[in-house]
Amino acid sequence: MDLKTIWSAGGANSALEFERQQAKIVAALCAMDADIVGLMELQNASPTDVSSPISALVAAVNAACGGYAAIETGPIGSDAIAVGAIYKPAKVQPVGETAVLDTQAFVNPNFSAVDKNRPALAQSFAELRTGEVLTVVVNHLKSKGSACTDSADPNDDDTLSGQGNCNGTRTLAAQVEAEWLATQPTGVDSDKVLILGDLNAYRNETPIQALEAAGYHDLIDLFSGADAYGYVFDGEWGYLDHALASEALLPYVVDAADWHINADEIRLFDYNSEYKPADFDSAFYRADAYRSSDHDPVVVAIELVAERLALDELTSFYRDAVRSGELSGKGRFRLWQSLNAYAFYAILVQAERAEARGLEHLICRKLQLSASLSDGHGRPSDLIEGAALATLNEMILSAADQRDCQ
Repeated sequence: MDLKTIWSAGGANSALEFERQQAKIVAALCAMDADIVGLMELQNASPTDVSSPISALVAAVNAACGGYAAIETGPIGSDAIAVGAIYKPAKVQPVGETAVLDTQAFVNPNFSAVDKNRPALAQSFAELRTGEVLTVVVNHLKSKGSACTDSADPNDDDTLSGQGNCNGTRTLAAQVEAEWLATQPTGVDSDKVLILGDLNAYRNETPIQALEAAGYHDLIDLFSGADAYGYVFDGEWGYLDHALASEALLPYVVDAADWHINADEIRLFDYNSEYKPADFDSAFYRADAYRSSDHDPVVVAIELVAERLALDELTSFYRDAVRSGELSGKGRFRLWQSLNAYAFYAILVQAERAEARGLEHLICRKLQLSASLSDGHGRPSDLIEGAALATLNEMILSAADQRDCQ
């Protein structure tokens, strides 16, 4: 997504154009309703700003549909534009440090006269529902639009394989970012990582291959296949905007797709007023999501679920605790103790077998029953006792909660 206030280097070049652009961006963000959003081509913040560009965007979004907050970073890098991130505090909360990758090895790896890649922004988020944590990294690498002829690498511009200008600069940046992410730069111990943004590289180009070699998976390729696209240039289709998941995050990804609100739409419908007919406002412009940018946004669905406690582990824990004497059946006589210990074991085994058969309702009934018979309240109905009772009951309650037992 792209949002710039009035500045000479690009974006809206009048107050009216900015109002039109913002209205379209806000419409798109509200329609997507994402819990976390990575943004490209925001106007870079200034130390003298009373209100940062990203906070102004959040205010506009919240006025329309509510519920967002910004990761405030201040100025990032030396370019007129920067990346950013917004999120829904009702769904996720930032944890750890906000990390910026702005080393020369990333922004200018081939020692050009000016920096080429915009600094990357990493933030870890904890989902409030599950407590699970993932790290999101927002990127905007050097475009193919202008050459890197001042690069220290004479082969930086790929003129042979079709990967275009500054491919070397993008590839080195991808390698540096993968190494940086391996250090957990936000200070949060989570290996669930999502790389987002305009990498200005197509599916089979070396920057993407570098990230895949580091263990990341191209989600658009995985879910949309060879026909995926999110950008059109001179009538040719492909995607430059990516979502790549780490190996640990991949099992939690439900879907990923380009939302075709921009690439399919002609420029006549965008916010610019240049080269438009006199009746542009009434005939063509709409304050909707379509042609809010020239790139399609990438939408990723992730279902973070705390790792389930396998019920055979629960049964094994109980069996081992009984053998070690840390748990025993309750009762005045030895026979009662043995019968109660076996009866409790039978309930756990029934829950385990129900899970093997996919009988969720029966699993919950057995877990709830076993929890009530091991809560340590000393009721006559309790079947077991012992030093490991509190641990066992906590495991049972956790297993029930993980399965949404009510």
